[in-house]
Amino acid sequence: MLLVATVVGATAVPAPARAQDAGTAGATDAPPPAPARLELTGLAPVVGALVDVDEVAWTATVGNLTDADGSDGATWSRVDVTAELRAPVATRSALRAALGGADVTPLLRRRSVALEPRALEPGGSGRAAGAVPLQGLAPAGEPGGVHPLRLRVIADGTEVARLDTAVVRLGTAPAETLATALVWPLTHAPLLATGDAEADAAARAALAAAIAQDGRLGTA
Repeated sequence: MLLVATVVGATAVPAPARAQDAGTAGATDAPPPAPARLELTGLAPVVGALVDVDEVAWTATVGNLTDADGSDGATWSRVDVTAELRAPVATRSALRAALGGADVTPLLRRRSVALEPRALEPGGSGRAAGAVPLQGLAPAGEPGGVHPLRLRVIADGTEVARLDTAVVRLGTAPAETLATALVWPLTHAPLLATGDAEADAAARAALAAAIAQDGRLGTA
């Protein structure tokens, strides 16, 4: 199973570009400022049956930055934050792609919550808290995986910001015991009776010392 530290990447959705004035047509304009700020303020990075956490709970803050360019800005009458949990990734490269915003695995669950306060004026900020349940996402005994998680801010029906991160889900431990065998790395020749009483006694003593609790092959 691929285990990683939780990494958070925030991506602001650019505001619509303004039409150029006739006198500046063809000039290179600076990128428009982002219309919103999205910050993840709380997330349990490890979830699942093995740690007795059956949901991906999160908290976030959202800011209205539509007045950052010096304009009057826009008041949003309804702001929702949507959490999207995807199937686990299989490789580190897939995880990097997911954290970069790519949809590399199928969507498993989507949950939306309203921002508090629901309306957001220019320069204002609000808080949202939600959870994505894990029940039914994996069969019993499944070991777990690393799930991409995306938060999206929807203001009056338009996405204005998003954030990509990941959580580690630990499944249940194996129900059956695993039979194992211990192999000692013996490096000496086999002990053979040579007929020499003194040599045989020395060989047996050397082997006994090697496998003693504090010996070379001891298991302490």
